[in-house]
Amino acid sequence: LVLAVISLAAATCSPGRPPVAQRKFQSAVVDQATADIAQRMVDKDLACIFANALPNTLDTTIYAHTPIDGENDTFVLTGDIEAMWLRDSMNQIMPYMAYAGRDPQLRELLRGVVHRQAMQVNTDVYANAHNYAASQGNTPHADDQTTKPAFLGTRTAAMTPMIFERKY
Repeated sequence: LVLAVISLAAATCSPGRPPVAQRKFQSAVVDQATADIAQRMVDKDLACIFANALPNTLDTTIYAHTPIDGENDTFVLTGDIEAMWLRDSMNQIMPYMAYAGRDPQLRELLRGVVHRQAMQVNTDVYANAHNYAASQGNTPHADDQTTKPAFLGTRTAAMTPMIFERKY
């Protein structure tokens, strides 16, 4: 037996999005879709939570979205640490794929994430989290002793300033 609880009372959730001027990236298409979906929801608290949650990645975690070498480059913070995890960043942007066809800037942002992830994989196939730039090479894993193949069968340290964390 499944029980559905629907709140018909006024919502107790409050809007939680940052002010427009503080949002990292804005998409009118995502904002309109969010409003349309939330407006159709019967449970107003759930609608409020949804309206806060769907645009959250765009509002708060797009660290950088700039062209590098003629290609889009988008760095997505994936938590409270200023690093980008491959799996997490992909999951964060997945909901926006449905809207990319109607929003050219959003499409370019998504292309930038794919481009950044390709660069990250090319940097180190065993790294799962990366820093934005080598100059920002902050990591609690600086003592990581893993190595990778190098010239003429030698091995070299795998941790570089671009890597935040490696799994193997």
